[in-house]
Amino acid sequence: TACEDCPSGRFFASTGAAACVACQPGTFSDSVGSTGCQLCKIGQFAGLSATSCWRCEPGRFAGELGKSRCEFCAPGAFSKPGSSACTLCPQGKYADTEQSEECISCDFSFTTKHPGASSPGQCMCPEGTYAPLRAISDCLDCPLGMTCPFGSSMQNLLGHQYPYPQVNPGHMTQAKDVLKVYKCLNQDRCPGGPPAACERYLDAREVACGVCVENAYPIGDACTPCGAESIAPVVLLALLAGICIVVMTIAINR
Repeated sequence: TACEDCPSGRFFASTGAAACVACQPGTFSDSVGSTGCQLCKIGQFAGLSATSCWRCEPGRFAGELGKSRCEFCAPGAFSKPGSSACTLCPQGKYADTEQSEECISCDFSFTTKHPGASSPGQCMCPEGTYAPLRAISDCLDCPLGMTCPFGSSMQNLLGHQYPYPQVNPGHMTQAKDVLKVYKCLNQDRCPGGPPAACERYLDAREVACGVCVENAYPIGDACTPCGAESIAPVVLLALLAGICIVVMTIAINR
C-alpha cells in the first residue's frame, strides 16, 4: 500500500509511522507531508491541528512563541491586533474594562496623575488648578497666594478631605470666602495651609490674622491668653494695634 502524506495541520512523528500526529496548540503546519510543526510567532496563537496562526484580537496579547491563546489586557491598558504586550493608557486617558482596544479621554481639562488609569474617577484637575463646586465644569486656575495640588477640588475643601487648595505661608483666607486671599503684613502670623488658619490665639475671622482672639492679648508678634490679673489697658492697646494691622493689610491688598 502506498504511503500517503499527512495533511496540513498534522505531521509524521517518525519514518514509517502508521498515523499522522496533530500539531499541538501553539504550533502549526501549513504544508502537506510535514515532519514537524512550527511555533506561532509572538503576538499570534493557534489551536489544535492548526494550518496557520492567527493574530491576537484587539485588547489581547501573546508575549511568547507558541501560545495557544492570547491573554486579556488588564484595565488601564490596551492593545492593537497582533500585539506582543499591552500598553498602559497615557496620562489623561483611562481604560475601565479588560480587553480594551483603546483608552478613553478624561472629560474637560481633567487628567490622570500617572499612566495606566483604570477608572474615570482617576481623572482630576491637574496641579495648579482646582475643580469648582459645579457638578459639570472645567478646572479653574489656582488663586494667587494659594497652591493647588493634583486633584484639588472645592468639594474636598468643604469636606476637609485632602487634596484641596492650600494657602501659601504669609497669606490667609477667611471661612466666609475661602478663595479670597489676603497677603499678611506680619507674615509670621499667617502659617498658610488650610483656609482661615492663623497662629495660635489669633482671630482667623479678622483680615490678615491681625487681632487676638477674645481673652487673649498681644506680646510682641504673638498673642497670649489673659491671666487673672487686670489687663484692660493692655487689651485696649492690642485692639488698637490690631485695627491698624487690618487697615494696612486691606490697603496693600487693594
